[in-house]
Amino acid sequence: MRLKAFSTLVLITIISVGCSTEARPTPTSTPSVTATPLSTKTTAPSPTPRVEIVIHDLILLPGEDGDDRYVIGTLENQSQEQIDSISIYISILDTDEQLVSEQVIQPFLTRLNPKAISPFKAYFPNASEAASARAKIITYQPIEFEEVTMEIDDLTTISTIDGGMAILGMVENPNATSVVIDALGLLAVDSQGDPIDLLPYTAGLSMLGPGERVPFLVLSSQHPGEVDLVPYYNITLTRDERAAPLTISTPPEVLFTEQGAPLILGMITNENNRPFETAFLIILRIEDEILAITSIKPLLPLRPGESRPYAITDFPGLTAQLARYESLVGELTAEILIDTHASRPSNRDLVQLDVQITQFEPIGSSLFIKGEIFNPQEVGVESATVLAAVRSTAGELLTAGWTHLLEILPGNDSREFVLHLSLPQGADPAMNEYDVQALGLLP
Repeated sequence: MRLKAFSTLVLITIISVGCSTEARPTPTSTPSVTATPLSTKTTAPSPTPRVEIVIHDLILLPGEDGDDRYVIGTLENQSQEQIDSISIYISILDTDEQLVSEQVIQPFLTRLNPKAISPFKAYFPNASEAASARAKIITYQPIEFEEVTMEIDDLTTISTIDGGMAILGMVENPNATSVVIDALGLLAVDSQGDPIDLLPYTAGLSMLGPGERVPFLVLSSQHPGEVDLVPYYNITLTRDERAAPLTISTPPEVLFTEQGAPLILGMITNENNRPFETAFLIILRIEDEILAITSIKPLLPLRPGESRPYAITDFPGLTAQLARYESLVGELTAEILIDTHASRPSNRDLVQLDVQITQFEPIGSSLFIKGEIFNPQEVGVESATVLAAVRSTAGELLTAGWTHLLEILPGNDSREFVLHLSLPQGADPAMNEYDVQALGLLP
């Protein structure tokens, strides 16, 4: 592992991944650009010379779909001022330098210290005729903020079963005060030093206490090949020590399906007298090594006093990790961390919906529950969700899960649903007890 450092908020940690890269278009260079500051009532206009933000390494690359394109690059705050509210105008052109598409985006980092760098990425669907890209800074705003650092290390790359890559890392707050993670991601850079992808973090806590050190996960849907991974982040000091009124009423338990896949079961309870949104992190370990993590954030808040069971099977990269520990799989343990910053009171009204089951269909270690959700309200509801818990006749939790509608469920209307649940080894669907309910949110 090689280390670099910038005199910015960014701590650079680099790890190489052994795999070949595909050929890509020649990078498009972009000259330096002087931005125009946003008007503000509290900040005096910037004196001459104005703040200068320089764009580096502007690259046009093909997307996952053959007709899609994306533009990636970095920008640098070459000034003596702290800035935020940066907006970037991106345009892509065809071989005749005619405009194909355009958009305005923000850089990945919302705040920049003097000499700080931020990556950015813009996605253009159905733009196969694009041959080059242009970019310019159109706005920024001077700001004052406290510079805060955190430590990022122990990056490990793992192949996923869908051909992508999972990247596990550790993040630590060395400060004497809690910090909120506003942004955290990895820039993949090829052997020529050109950026090829920007990967925001997928799973992790949103706030760290003083000295706290926790894992995080970044996912790439495609294996990027032989790259260096450069972390970028924005964090903010906070005195918010809010303790969410959520308790781990049943600690996470590791079971296995008939195929040997881990199934993590547990239950979380809302002890507040009002609905509460919840978010939590599940960490899988063998001995002291972290094998996989995943973040869970249900769409529906927990009702006052509600205990909601969960059953988690989706851990990116876990298959490859378990192959390395085949003889120790039975020692797999699970840990839950409640994200107290992302868990908060909800002002949304939950309503009961009607649910009718039309079919239970067991297939191997899976159970498919099919049916209809009906909304008896006069108005449409959002996030209409079916929740199910399956228990043995002795009351032991065997599995649980939920599924939701993407669209609003109109009043006095119904929609079909299919809920997939994973069953542990030895479970007999015919001998189980089922608790199925449906809830939604008033608009």
